[in-house]
Amino acid sequence: WKMIEAIPPWLKCTWQHHTGTFFNGVAYHIIEKGPIFSIMSFDSGSEEFQEFIAPDAICAPWGLCIDVYKGQICLLFMCFGCEEEGMDK
Repeated sequence: WKMIEAIPPWLKCTWQHHTGTFFNGVAYHIIEKGPIFSIMSFDSGSEEFQEFIAPDAICAPWGLCIDVYKGQICLLFMCFGCEEEGMDK
């Protein structure tokens, strides 16, 4: 484990973690800060944080997940079983 010294100011507030995944050396997490949902990423190689504000239409965490689909990280809503190859959610 390595201590990360430079925590960005936008992460130094009260927030709630909902779900996350790890893909290609980057950790992705859905977080909620007040009424706003964000996707927070942390690149383990460059040790950089990034925040992506979710669209306003996303107003609740139920059914919301972040996962890999067809080799890309995707924000998904309502995961269901699927027979398509490589799609287990």
